[in-house]
Amino acid sequence: MPEVALTFDDGPHPLHTRAVLERLDKFGVPATFFVVGKNVRRHPEVVRETHLAGHSIGNHSFGHQFLSTVFGKIFEETQRTQELIEALVGPVPKVFRSPYGMSPPWLLDKLYGAGFAIAPTMQALRVGDCFPGISTDTVVRRVLEGVGKSSIIVLHEGLANGRGTRTASVRALDRIIPELRNRGYEFKTLNELMDSSGYRQLVYP
Repeated sequence: MPEVALTFDDGPHPLHTRAVLERLDKFGVPATFFVVGKNVRRHPEVVRETHLAGHSIGNHSFGHQFLSTVFGKIFEETQRTQELIEALVGPVPKVFRSPYGMSPPWLLDKLYGAGFAIAPTMQALRVGDCFPGISTDTVVRRVLEGVGKSSIIVLHEGLANGRGTRTASVRALDRIIPELRNRGYEFKTLNELMDSSGYRQLVYP
């Protein structure tokens, strides 16, 4: 049976994250949420709700900035975000997804040394749902056309810079999840997928 992992970036967000959680609960599907530290600090209750609903929490940096702007601080900011997560939900697997998919070797070495796994970004299915004006139909079409065996789907329910909406991404789930089930896909958290698929060689040293 082919496997797929739904992942959501840039949260938590008090409206959109909860709307995603409602749909995941409706369909009985697990997911992985890559949270931004500054948003965790603003909306800690949403992180707790996500964890209590049985979903995985990953680390998406503290400020979601280009690495060139926080070059000497990104590792410390990642550690800071992990501390915020674990203060809310307890110890969890340490999985990092770099903002904009940029992970230079020196950063990977530090993260591996601190016990992090690295979530694939460039190898994952990204559909551009973070860009303004994208429609629900476009999100659905891009996911269903691009999904493959053991795929990691990257969607966005949070707002890294506090602007915009994620309505299209949220509504797309009502069509994406049933169709993938019809195609025989089994939904996994990213941690489960990494442990059971070829992605493991991409994310562990």
